[in-house]
Amino acid sequence: MIRGIMARGEVAAVRGELIAECAAFLQGQMASRLEHASMVVPAWAWINALAHGDEAMVAAMAAGASPTRAIPHRSWHTAVSYLATEIGVVQAETGASLHDVQRACLVPVEFALFPLSLLASLDPAPVVAEVVRRLDEFRARRIQERRAAERVRRQAHRCTAGVAVGAPL
Repeated sequence: MIRGIMARGEVAAVRGELIAECAAFLQGQMASRLEHASMVVPAWAWINALAHGDEAMVAAMAAGASPTRAIPHRSWHTAVSYLATEIGVVQAETGASLHDVQRACLVPVEFALFPLSLLASLDPAPVVAEVVRRLDEFRARRIQERRAAERVRRQAHRCTAGVAVGAPL
């Protein structure tokens, strides 16, 4: 229906814009894209940088780089930098990949924030608290899984060592 109303060039322009927006979303660059378009940057767009950014991007944010250039967003810049640092800590402590942390902790928060898009002035504190809560749960779960796997390895080693020596099972 839209194609019948729009000229071919307009359809191509809309298609190109949609593709660019999808790419920005999947690359964690929505905050920057929205800011560049002089639009309000909602909370989910700040988390988008962490939920979809690559290792280099998240490390840069942990070092203080911001997903946008605007000074009025200082509280969000600080929040994103803090969370990026926490993500690195969780990765180091658990051996988890960035993708695992993103999928388990950040993408769910990003999606939960979509309905709040109209609240441009959403304070980062409750968002940070929710992400930290999810990171803590992820950390605890991964550490527990690693300990259980280690116990199984030790038991298997004892059984194997007993068989090798000829001890009865």
